[in-house]
Amino acid sequence: MSTRRLPRQPPDDRPLLTLLSLATQCERGRLVTRLSTLGFTDIALPGARLLASLAAGPRSIAGLAEATATTKQYTAREVAKLALAQYISVGPSMDDRRERQVFLAPRGRELLAASRKIKRTLDARIRRQLGTANTALLRKLLRLLIED
Repeated sequence: MSTRRLPRQPPDDRPLLTLLSLATQCERGRLVTRLSTLGFTDIALPGARLLASLAAGPRSIAGLAEATATTKQYTAREVAKLALAQYISVGPSMDDRRERQVFLAPRGRELLAASRKIKRTLDARIRRQLGTANTALLRKLLRLLIED
């Protein structure tokens, strides 16, 4: 495991939440830019979150809303946009023909696969920048914050 010394930086008294938000914003920007170069120019991060919620299988609008902690109305609007862009399809439920289910379309599966690949590349960039040991520590500390 490589240990890399980080360059000395002047003290930064910004709140940790601000620094975490800025770091997240930078990484998300890199992700969106790379997805755009692959032709995924018509999707925003909220839509991508909905797609990720469908990776395990189809869901109802209510199920998607619950999974993404959004309202059914908001989810329905996002589903309509994603269907128009051919990332998803909407059809009857296999269990209850009256209920509508949202399914990943081939384009949605392509976007999720591209996103996973880009995220691994971004992780590698962070590892090169911080070193293996510091990256492992960062991952551990972030997980502690999430699990608290």
